[in-house]
Amino acid sequence: MTFFEVISIAGLGYIHPNGIQSTKEMLKYAGLRKSDFVLDIGCGIGKTACYVSKRIGCKVIGADISKDMIFKAKKTTKSVNLKKKVENQVNKIPTIVT
Repeated sequence: MTFFEVISIAGLGYIHPNGIQSTKEMLKYAGLRKSDFVLDIGCGIGKTACYVSKRIGCKVIGADISKDMIFKAKKTTKSVNLKKKVENQVNKIPTIVT
């Protein structure tokens, strides 16, 4: 079992440094508008994607390689009534090596 699978099972929301505070700080400088689309790579259980969509009003796609994380992300999205604004998908994001 990987670290991220354990996090998924535990249902932890924000595992990036400083949690929601980092997200709030990022939004101060991002200049996002309601008409923007945001891609949240490694979205986990979807807390950040939902927070950004709710705060800005923009559409967000959350992508994660873990089916368990996306299952929980869909539950998170539904619980805050953002199914029309936030889409969650299992996706292996290609990496570019230079």
